[in-house]
Amino acid sequence: MPRDSAAPYTISGSNDPAGFHVGNMRDLRPTWGQKIARLFDYWKDIRSGSGFPSRLDIDPVAIAPTLANVFLGDIDPNGPEFVYRLAGEEIVTVFNNYNGRHGFVGVKLGESLPPEKAALIRNRWRPLAESGQIIYMRGLVYLTLDRYAIGERLVLPLSTGGKGVDGFLGLTVCAWQSLEKLGHSEGLDIYYIDPATV
Repeated sequence: MPRDSAAPYTISGSNDPAGFHVGNMRDLRPTWGQKIARLFDYWKDIRSGSGFPSRLDIDPVAIAPTLANVFLGDIDPNGPEFVYRLAGEEIVTVFNNYNGRHGFVGVKLGESLPPEKAALIRNRWRPLAESGQIIYMRGLVYLTLDRYAIGERLVLPLSTGGKGVDGFLGLTVCAWQSLEKLGHSEGLDIYYIDPATV
């Protein structure tokens, strides 16, 4: 897939098959599923001015229809490392099938995936940790040994103090397919959106 020359964190020579883009919420919005749009609107509603909401601002009742697909965590700035606090039933099922884990509390990204895949995802999520970029992904969101999933993922910055990013709130919605159906056209597009523009 083509990579936008202006997209942040695109590494020349990287073996990451994703296409990286600079996004705009107004342009992307028509493609979003209802759950993705609902979570984004909620995140915007609980923001404090131009800052980011805190994990403590999140009311599970307000996002109840999305909870099965939601994941929440902290960012250790020394990595950056992404540490899950919780994940919805759909997310836990994916990783339980993949690596046998039944819960996500305190699980680091590197502990839930093989090292090469964890490094790939850390790089993809680095703009969120370093500058609070919103991450929107569309396409091949999961690939396991026996099946794959096409869908969307949204990862939003959280902050205890309102400015520096120290957490994340995300949602993945997808449809699973048999691996035999996987074609060469399936890929992943990653969009980085400046939160100041939304």
